Amino acid sequence: MKKLLFLFLGLSTLSIATSCRNEEDTENPPLYTNADRYIKDSDGARYVINSAQLIGKKAKNSSETNEYTIILTGTEDGVTRTVKLYQTFPFNDKLDGGFSTTSSIRNLSDSQSKFTRGTTEITDFEFGSSSIVDLDAHNFRVIFNLKSQGGETITGTYTGQFQYDVN
Repeated sequence: MKKLLFLFLGLSTLSIATSCRNEEDTENPPLYTNADRYIKDSDGARYVINSAQLIGKKAKNSSETNEYTIILTGTEDGVTRTVKLYQTFPFNDKLDGGFSTTSSIRNLSDSQSKFTRGTTEITDFEFGSSSIVDLDAHNFRVIFNLKSQGGETITGTYTGQFQYDVN
């Protein structure tokens, strides 16, 4: 009988302790952090991306290709850094997936993509790759890696809401 009494008291104490928790402790943490939104250029520092856009022209038939540009921008200490990833892919294909400067089907353009740091503009990449995942309702995850002909490497990622203009 004592065991049942102790078991009952233990369970009662546990249920009271859990029901009296501070409600703020149960809130979900923010879905994304600045670690999910950065550009890193050859100086090795990470710079926060403040805005993201997806601009595109959707192919109307099989004689056209989809043409989308992802624009990621961040300003820190008065210096604006912008990455533009110009991507093409076949009619009726989804945006989700990988793109590369070496692919003729899901192409990341080495000449129309660019990186701008302040007034310095880098185009004509030796190599580049990007990956995009459509999370939902204009929320995307983009990861990119670019290498300029001069050897500068620009990497980054952005997860979050995009301004969306596709027609």
